[in-house]
Amino acid sequence: MQIRVGIKEDDKDVICRAQTELIMSQLKRKNTDITFKKYSIKQEERCNQSNSWLDAVSCAIADGVIDMGITDMKRLMESDTAYIWNKGVNLSAITKRRDARIVLITRKHRTKKSMITGKQKNNKKKAVLYTSSEDLKRHCSDIYADTECVYVSDLKECMEGLSHDFCDGVIAHADIVRLHRYNHMRGYVYDYIPSDIYIPKTGEAVSAVLTSSSLDIVNAVSCISDNNSLKCIDIESSVIHDLMMYGYIQEARAIASIEKDRLTINACIYSHDKSLRMSRSGKLSDSEEIMKKLVSGITGKI
Repeated sequence: MQIRVGIKEDDKDVICRAQTELIMSQLKRKNTDITFKKYSIKQEERCNQSNSWLDAVSCAIADGVIDMGITDMKRLMESDTAYIWNKGVNLSAITKRRDARIVLITRKHRTKKSMITGKQKNNKKKAVLYTSSEDLKRHCSDIYADTECVYVSDLKECMEGLSHDFCDGVIAHADIVRLHRYNHMRGYVYDYIPSDIYIPKTGEAVSAVLTSSSLDIVNAVSCISDNNSLKCIDIESSVIHDLMMYGYIQEARAIASIEKDRLTINACIYSHDKSLRMSRSGKLSDSEEIMKKLVSGITGKI
């Protein structure tokens, strides 16, 4: 059985390419009779409505050019997916969540106390952090007080800025840092921020495997789907939905993790200039009760 796989023609998107190769190897281990043929997909040639990889993959599958393509689960959840499913495209598998933490990278000669050497505002010195994530730029002050976060479009440029002391540190997603091989550099310090401090968006660090509606393809691909990731995304979505029922909450986030029969849910809300975090855990079989306690606990403190 041959599966035609869409490959992103963009060397900068390390995660998409790495996840595609990983999923191909997982499928090969499950079924040694599977072979793959790679097709390079150009976004600008495939997208009619927007220049996005999600649209490019969907169009290529719908047009019969490829059988399978990998995209970001977070972006899939943020999109209006009705037009994708109407094309005959299937979500056949989702991957196990990668490292969803964020990491602060500093140089060894800079201690945390010396990170106040950045730009000064209102007679108070602020550390300057570079990031290639717009979301981290928006929420940086919720993680580190007295910091100024500057958006730089490429992680490589962020790291070059740090190496030349243009900034005090770089804040980035841990899985992206690892895939760019910036995670074990001599002379640098790595402080990992746990997911109960910065809660990523639902679907972050999870890949979605889109396929054609061919029953053979769907059956071959669905066997590698991670059931716990699917359960976690459902739980996170439910918690966020329940929290956003309260009109004065501007943004809500949740991240769930399952270890054997234990469920842990971390959630946070943003309301104007305030934020609130809370965690609840218990038996996986009591997930509904855990979610209710978490939502009522947060809303009771607002």
